[in-house]
Amino acid sequence: MGYSIVVASNTKSKLAHLTKICEEDYEKKLQNVLERRMGAEEFKKYRNEYMSSYDPELQISRKFLPVNTITLNLSDKCNFKCKMCDVPSLSQKQNIETKSAEEYLEFASEIGVKCCIIGSGSEVTLSHNWKEIVAKSLELFPDVVLFTNGSIISLKDIEWLSDLGLARIFFSLDSAYKETFEIIRGYNLLEQIEKKIHHVVSYRESKNRPSPLVRVSFVKQEVNSSEQEVFIQKWLGKVDSIELQDLIDLDNMFVDNIDNEIDYLKEKNVKPWCHYPFAYSCLWSNGAVSPCCTPYGRDMLDITYTNVQSIRDWKSQLESNQKILRQKFTSQDWDQLPSTCKHCLVKQIKNRLHQED
Repeated sequence: MGYSIVVASNTKSKLAHLTKICEEDYEKKLQNVLERRMGAEEFKKYRNEYMSSYDPELQISRKFLPVNTITLNLSDKCNFKCKMCDVPSLSQKQNIETKSAEEYLEFASEIGVKCCIIGSGSEVTLSHNWKEIVAKSLELFPDVVLFTNGSIISLKDIEWLSDLGLARIFFSLDSAYKETFEIIRGYNLLEQIEKKIHHVVSYRESKNRPSPLVRVSFVKQEVNSSEQEVFIQKWLGKVDSIELQDLIDLDNMFVDNIDNEIDYLKEKNVKPWCHYPFAYSCLWSNGAVSPCCTPYGRDMLDITYTNVQSIRDWKSQLESNQKILRQKFTSQDWDQLPSTCKHCLVKQIKNRLHQED
C-alpha cells in the first residue's frame, strides 16, 4: 500500500524531528475541516504563516507578528510511565486555575491565534477542568487539537468532543504490539486504546463529518525499532496521519563543553534558528508562558516570558519578552541566544549529525 511522507522540519537548518505519513493529502483534509470555520483566504493565511515560521529569512521581515498557535498544559500529571518521558517523575503535581487559563485563551484569540493545542506535555484528562477548558477553546479557535494517551478518555468523551467540533485528536502509542506498549508505557492497555481510536473515526463517519482528524504517533527508540513499518501498515488508511518522532534524550538535556561546540558550529557557518518563538506560545500548569512545548520551555527561566497567575501585567510582559527573543534569533548570532536555546539547538544538531553518520 502506498503512502506519502512529509518531513515537518526546519529545512534551513536540517533539524528534522518529525515525519508525517499519510495515505491521502493531509493538508487537503485539514483544509476541508478549517475552511468551513474560517474561510478559504483565512485558512491559506493561517497555514502560510505557520509554515513560514521554519524559514529564518521570512521571519526577519515578520518578527513582530503574533503567533498563530498556542499550547496549554493544564497539569503536569500523567498516569503512564513512559521510558522516554520525564513527566511522571515531576515532584510537583499542579493544575492551572481555570480563570487564568481562560484569560490566556481570550488574549490569544484577541491577537489572532487560530490554533490551540491542549495536552502536548501531560495527560490532559487527568485535569479536573479539562472539559471546561476544551469547551472554552472550541468557542474561541477554529483549530483545536487535543493530545491524549487514550487511557482515561471514554467513548462518550470522544462523542462529546466530536459533537462539539474538535478539529484534531492525537493519540500517542509508540508500538504496534501490546507487549512493547507495556514495556514502554508501563501498562497493558494498547487494545483498549486502539478501540477508542477506531471509535473516533467510526463516530465521525456515522455523522458524515470531516473531523476530528486522527493522528497516531510513534517515538522511535531501541525497544520498538523493529516495529516501525508494522506500525505504519497497521494504521495506514485507518487514521488521517501517522507521525514518527525522534527520541529526545531527557537525561542529558544540556551539552558538555557548549562553548567549544558553538565555536565549531560558527566555523562551519551553521546559523542558529528555531521556529518556536515565531509560531508558538505555551502555557504551563504553574502559569508560566514560554516559547516552546519541550521540557526546556517548561523548566528554564531564561526563556520564560511571564506568568499569568503571579504577574498582574503579564500580557505586556509576554509581548515584550517575546519581541526580545525574536530579535535574538533573527540576529542569527549564537552569542545573543539564551543559554537554554543554545543547549537545545546544539543537542539537536549533534543528534542529526550522529544519525547521518
